[in-house]
Amino acid sequence: MRRGLYRADKAVPGLIETSNGGVLFIDEVHRLPPEGQEKLFHFMDNGSWRRLGESADERSATVRLIFASTEDLEKHFLATFIRRIPVIVKILPIAERGQFERLAFIHHFFRREAQRLNHDLELDGEIVSQLMRETLEGNVGGLENLIRNICASAWTFGERDSGLLHIKAGLLPDRLLADAPFTLQQNSERVMIYRDGDAQPLFSGRHHEYQRLTENICSLCEELAQDNISVRTFEKLIYQNVTLYLDALMNQESTVSLQDKRLRFIEDVGKAIAVNYDLQLNVEFAYLTGRYLTSLPLAPRSVAEPVRLVMQRWLDSSAGLAQRIAEKLLDVVNNKYDLLIDTLDRLAITAIVSNAIDATSGGKVKALIIAHGYSTASSIAGVANRLIGEKIYQAMDMPMEVAFNDVSRAVVDYLQHTDTRAGVMVLIDMGYTKEIADALLSVINGPLVVVDNVTTRMALNVASEIALGKNIEQIAEEIVPLNQSRWDVFWPAEKKERVLLVTCITGIGTAFKFKNLMEKSLLNDFDINIIACEYTRLKNSRTAVSLLHQYEVIAVVGTHDPQLAGVPWVGIEELLGEQGHRHLSQLLSGYLNEKQIALINKNMVREFSLHNVVNSLTILNAGKTMGHIETIIAEWQNTLGFHFNNNLIISLYVHLSCMIERLVMRNEISHYKDLEQFTSQHGEFIAMVNHSFQRLKILYNVALPVAEIGYIHDIFELRIEDFSW
Repeated sequence: MRRGLYRADKAVPGLIETSNGGVLFIDEVHRLPPEGQEKLFHFMDNGSWRRLGESADERSATVRLIFASTEDLEKHFLATFIRRIPVIVKILPIAERGQFERLAFIHHFFRREAQRLNHDLELDGEIVSQLMRETLEGNVGGLENLIRNICASAWTFGERDSGLLHIKAGLLPDRLLADAPFTLQQNSERVMIYRDGDAQPLFSGRHHEYQRLTENICSLCEELAQDNISVRTFEKLIYQNVTLYLDALMNQESTVSLQDKRLRFIEDVGKAIAVNYDLQLNVEFAYLTGRYLTSLPLAPRSVAEPVRLVMQRWLDSSAGLAQRIAEKLLDVVNNKYDLLIDTLDRLAITAIVSNAIDATSGGKVKALIIAHGYSTASSIAGVANRLIGEKIYQAMDMPMEVAFNDVSRAVVDYLQHTDTRAGVMVLIDMGYTKEIADALLSVINGPLVVVDNVTTRMALNVASEIALGKNIEQIAEEIVPLNQSRWDVFWPAEKKERVLLVTCITGIGTAFKFKNLMEKSLLNDFDINIIACEYTRLKNSRTAVSLLHQYEVIAVVGTHDPQLAGVPWVGIEELLGEQGHRHLSQLLSGYLNEKQIALINKNMVREFSLHNVVNSLTILNAGKTMGHIETIIAEWQNTLGFHFNNNLIISLYVHLSCMIERLVMRNEISHYKDLEQFTSQHGEFIAMVNHSFQRLKILYNVALPVAEIGYIHDIFELRIEDFSW
């Protein structure tokens, strides 16, 4: 401003003159009127300016300009002014920042209040969660004022002792409490803010559980890298560890955040993606996924790079469809909530998805119709799908001007996003059988059946069989010939899955019972799948060939030998009989060590015995009773100095469980042939039995008559030759 203007008694340098050779920062620049903007961009163009009140020659200056504004540029600035700004940086409001930045702001403002009040702060964890979740008015300043008000309220109305101020969730403003997406937890974890130090990890209990999960998964990755466990076992154990982690979090919380809007959103995304991939995934899948992602800790993951590479290799090479579904879900969720998702989290979510696919996809055959013409395939597929009442077919129309390669690429793209382990059936109007096989075998995990001369009638017949859950070879054998069509079956050339077939001549229902009992007996690291199969189908040569092409069948277990070429068979009775351990060793010695085989044999005998005991007991818990008996049998084996065969163990499980129930119900047996002679000749045996039953006598307040011990002795004499105790 020049001297004399507006009564100025001397010239005063302005902002530009003062900033010459430096930087001028202009805040709230949107407040400049258009005239002021014009003067400013004149200086930006020429580097020249005049003092207020001057009309003489212009002055010059070299100044770097930085502007700041909270308003929309296009609404408050001249276009000619905006054009002259070479770099425009948009700084996101706090509501759009990542979780780390938001958490850092919250921590900073609380710590500043702790220093001002000269007290450490103990916060309900829910306060931090709500501040992280809500969009606050006033941006960073609004958050700062809110935290200052919360601390002031706590100072006035809250508890403070020994330099510690307690801040409860109820001190949040009413508008935040009203908008809270779930009931505030009275026993939520505490977050400590120290006036002269750093905060503890947010939600320390949650962080501890996540660290444990991280350590367990890293250990499994190291085991996988050293080939100590199989890929299948690795996947199962990852899922088990994730569910244990989520269970631990549930136990730490007094109420479950079922109404959390993030949880609902993630569940909805999971369900929508499952529909897109034509999968009927269970409700648990969506809930577990949502629960995991809403409980992610706000801290970097401590995973060594070699371990991270193992995780990534598994995701890239082994996870397949589950990994693609998980990636799609994470992309959608991350776009909305900006979560910190690590390779470890991708692996965990993929394991959840994979387990859901295993549990619910259940092996329905995937079917496609390919036909020449603009809508021929769509028309046939539409009729079949509507009449069956569910979507069985995916239609691929092939207009005459479209090359087959274009259609095959579309088919490949569809199948890459589909669970194909139960097989793929392609119905086509004419030709291209070999070309279809060449294009598809590299992207599917099960058998491929290509059927020629598709008609609406054939499509309906096939769709009805698929809806009933029949397997692909059975459909091809029974239905396709009725429609006078030709079909071919192809198998992927990938490494085959090892399986143990379980069968029963009485039907598939009994075979499934055998399968379930055997699965309960197996170890976590048993990398062989068990498949139940009808005996009559195994006797069918075409079905047998199909199974041998699709799987590496290590053995058949059942009631009768289906005589599969080159596949060993062992009867159920033999597995559970006197030489059961030997038979099991012959089947599994190439896959497990002797200790593992012995444990499986023990579990199998126990599970089959438990199945019989459950039907015999009326008031006792069969599982607990079997546990007591297992301990007793182990004591007897140590005392007698030899290992009991399977027949004896099964007999003891059934007899002792029924005997214990008799004792509890006061229906014990008191008569035994030559009781006095038995007592005098077998005193050591009686003492051994009484000693092993001591705990049960106290537990159930029962006595064990010598007559009952006599019948136990009879079982030993029956099952063991020359038993002399």
